[in-house]
Amino acid sequence: TKAYDDLPLLSLMAAKVHGVVALLKAASHRSPNYHIGIVKARHIAGGQPWTDELMLAASRFTASATRGVGPLRQSEPIDFAAAAAVDFGPDPMFLNGPIGTNCLLTLGVFFLLRELELSTALRTNVRINKVSETVTMRLSASKRDPLAIGVERTWGCVCTPSSNKRACPYHMAEWQHGLLETRFGPETEDESIPFFPRF
Repeated sequence: TKAYDDLPLLSLMAAKVHGVVALLKAASHRSPNYHIGIVKARHIAGGQPWTDELMLAASRFTASATRGVGPLRQSEPIDFAAAAAVDFGPDPMFLNGPIGTNCLLTLGVFFLLRELELSTALRTNVRINKVSETVTMRLSASKRDPLAIGVERTWGCVCTPSSNKRACPYHMAEWQHGLLETRFGPETEDESIPFFPRF
């Protein structure tokens, strides 16, 4: 962009937009809409019109800057069997952490729960049926429903004679209910005790 060093920033023109997109592409930048939005707002606030030529350049800017960038870096997947093999015990692993780490891990994996859903789940949201050996969890219907007013999902016991009970959603939910009853007493209808209280 050395050819444009003498030009003021806010006299935006299509050639400047194309120069900036070349720099962002070279850096594998993933947020072109953010930058074009800021420049557009400043351009208009400076009393300049947002022309069809700039609109076309912005559209091409976004398409070009995101083409071929690929997916975001993914974290390594958890080895669930190895993690479930570790007995983390009932107490929190760190200050202000949740009790029942093994249950949190198992239910998080089986019900595909995010941290927000795990931290807002109440004891009354997780029901066990000892006859059918199932656990039913009331889950959020969407990201905008973190208090789980939405839907229910059920998992049965997945144990085999040689399997680890810490890898079973039913047995871990049953264990967590026992832990909560020991620490907080029997469940009541109108309680608001979290399923994974923090200590």
